[in-house]
Amino acid sequence: MTILEAGATYLVNPDRHLSVLGGLRTYTLSPEIEFESAASQLTPVDTSTTAAGVFGGLAFRPRLSEKLTLLTRGDLGAGAAFTWSATLGFEYRFKPWGGAMFGYRALGIDTGDADEAAADVEYDMTHYGPFFSLTLHWMQK
Repeated sequence: MTILEAGATYLVNPDRHLSVLGGLRTYTLSPEIEFESAASQLTPVDTSTTAAGVFGGLAFRPRLSEKLTLLTRGDLGAGAAFTWSATLGFEYRFKPWGGAMFGYRALGIDTGDADEAAADVEYDMTHYGPFFSLTLHWMQK
């Protein structure tokens, strides 16, 4: 599975560190199954598909100190599937223009029931685990 996300945030209330966010999320499912028959021939089944949808949500990012920020985020998405995402973590800024983020994230995807006539794939899964990333900051006061 490959997930790509592009979005933007708007700081609604600077005193409360509250932002709204929105964007586009795509995911590609690439399951492959191979059946071996009695004649030793492989019969591959490839149900790869890419789907896209929009998402919107809220982010709360208060600064805990000069270098440490709490990261919380939640969003819901629609389009080819119902999606949701939740994040809890921290950002450590080692420079004013850059930092490192770490925490825990969960992403749920539910494509609904498969349409047998169209041979769509039914996918209802929650992915979760730790994350680590580097961040760049620009155009800040």
